Amino acid sequence: MVSRFIQHTPLLVFWSGRTIPRRRGCLRRGIENSKLLISAGAYRSWWPTHPLLSASIDDSGLRNLVRDNRFNTSLGVPFRLMKEGNNIAFTSLWDNYPDSICIPLAGKASHAYLLLAGSTNHMQCHIANGVLKVRYTDGTYTELTLTNPDNWCPIEQDFYVDGKAFTVPEPRPYRLHLRTGKVSRDLGKELGITGVYGREIEGGAGVLLDMSLDPEKTLESLTLETLANDVVIGLMGVTLQR
Repeated sequence: MVSRFIQHTPLLVFWSGRTIPRRRGCLRRGIENSKLLISAGAYRSWWPTHPLLSASIDDSGLRNLVRDNRFNTSLGVPFRLMKEGNNIAFTSLWDNYPDSICIPLAGKASHAYLLLAGSTNHMQCHIANGVLKVRYTDGTYTELTLTNPDNWCPIEQDFYVDGKAFTVPEPRPYRLHLRTGKVSRDLGKELGITGVYGREIEGGAGVLLDMSLDPEKTLESLTLETLANDVVIGLMGVTLQR
């Protein structure tokens, strides 16, 4: 179902040279300050104090768990994934990728389980980064907004949550560790990540979402669309519960 839209691997999420559309740097005394731009790799911070940050994305562990192009999560939800080659369909407002993809569906289903991975950052916090929309043949649709940090997370790191200044709605979304295939609602704890800073996830992690559908209606399509600038949202797999 998703296979013909696949065009990349998660390893390339930060390394495809995003240049268009690209805003000019902030002006200070009439001089453009390019350090205040997100880098062409779309990972390094615009803060001048963090010019050398990079991310290590490694989905080898996940691929090792794929059998006959099928990955069975510990939650009991299977996904069709490629063991070799490209395994993700990226969308973005960057011109490198389409801003949306539309996947034909058929039949009826009560749930759509989605495996996604991609990027987001400080400036896209608490706003809609993207949207998932399942359309029915009667013209109606079910929609799920992807919002950082509620249900959309950066592939390369874990959020710091203290229940005070830094909070997220409960339950937190399941995250899939690409290096090992582990699934957890608190992946930081699972991987022993501590502290406020330095919460990088070695190998990166995707997001597993459960989208409730109308089981009485016939499916027509699934659309993933990126809405926010400087964000890449990738779809790796979709499983329908009939």
